[in-house]
Amino acid sequence: MMIDGVRFINRKDAAKILDVGFPTLWRWNNEGLLHAIKVGGRKVYYRYDDVLNLMKGGKLC
Repeated sequence: MMIDGVRFINRKDAAKILDVGFPTLWRWNNEGLLHAIKVGGRKVYYRYDDVLNLMKGGKLC
């Protein structure tokens, strides 16, 4: 999904790329390591670049 030229991926794809479960994504969101956006109440998306950066050991914020 693209918003204002920024690519977002759903939580299923983010979890697969990072090899973690949904609870870990939720915790990282609460800790500020990832920033989720919600669409339509239940759909959760993450910036693709943020996911890749975290996968490579980078930090966000």
